[in-house]
Amino acid sequence: MNEITNIRSATRDDSVELTSLLDQLGYVVSTLEVAERIGCLVTVPTEAVLVAERDGSVIGVISVHLILLFHARGNLGRITAFVVHEASRGQAAFS
Repeated sequence: MNEITNIRSATRDDSVELTSLLDQLGYVVSTLEVAERIGCLVTVPTEAVLVAERDGSVIGVISVHLILLFHARGNLGRITAFVVHEASRGQAAFS
């Protein structure tokens, strides 16, 4: 498989595709809600929503949040959403 996957930050323009991806895992959320959440998260440096694209189509999404630890140096990374389109699963979308 020689397909190239591009990883980039999500934008509000991705809302329709991301809503569809989240629906594949049973999360019912509107396109407007997804757009609003992306708009909020992109303004915070410790938050990230990344998409995987292949051939111009979004095939995956991951949301990552860094949390400053109180008891030790450093941060904890938390993944709160991770979806790969069902047609692309098993094809190393985020590698």
